[in-house]
Amino acid sequence: MPASSKSPATRKAAAPAGVSLAEVAYRGLLEGIRRGDLRPGDPVREQHVTDWLKISRTPVRDAMRRLEAEGYLVHERHRGAVVATLDDQAVTELYALREVLEGAAAVMAVRHASELEIAQLEQLVDASSRVSDPKVLIEYQRNINDLIHRMARNRYLVKTMRMLRETLFLVGTVVTVMPDRPATLLREHRAMLAALKKRDARKAEQVMRGHVRSALQSRLQLRASAAGADYPYVPFPAATARAGIRKRKPSTKEDA
Repeated sequence: MPASSKSPATRKAAAPAGVSLAEVAYRGLLEGIRRGDLRPGDPVREQHVTDWLKISRTPVRDAMRRLEAEGYLVHERHRGAVVATLDDQAVTELYALREVLEGAAAVMAVRHASELEIAQLEQLVDASSRVSDPKVLIEYQRNINDLIHRMARNRYLVKTMRMLRETLFLVGTVVTVMPDRPATLLREHRAMLAALKKRDARKAEQVMRGHVRSALQSRLQLRASAAGADYPYVPFPAATARAGIRKRKPSTKEDA
């Protein structure tokens, strides 16, 4: 369990007015999962959490029950509460949904983004190209995605994407462990930026859906390599990969 000066324990006394200790514990644990301090399969003990956050067991217990109800924690025999682990099928299903939603967000962003927002996105992408720390790069990736979602001007899409991303915390990130992923991300972000500047909705959707499929393939390759050659590899469903949010014209050479 993390215990650095940046942990939620140091922020307890400064918690916003009206925020319960159970909420503080919930946010602290969720942040630990998001940052990868608590990884899938890791045990979560009440006593460890109380020592970490320096609060009593009752709010910690309430927070853990909430996380269990939301699927972040599960109970295993002889181990107690552990961070949930998603199998390949669950990961594939989540990314299939994410591909559709991200593609829709890209189309809406092209239609509604202001020139100032596009300039802000360009600044974020340029800044990310100079980052070498994987954890910092993850934050840039999150900020870039958040900005594109805000450009879409659809509060329900933003809310759904936030819930989906929180579930994907259980999958972890490939940025910190796959050496080629940062360069791929930069290419994809620049391609999305170019589509936005040209107000090309079709290209923006194509880039964003490809970005999600690329992330899934990296994720499954990582899981396969970690488990050995006999690990069952699950390819991205072809039907989902081809699915669009509207009927499209036949592909041209430029789209190939």
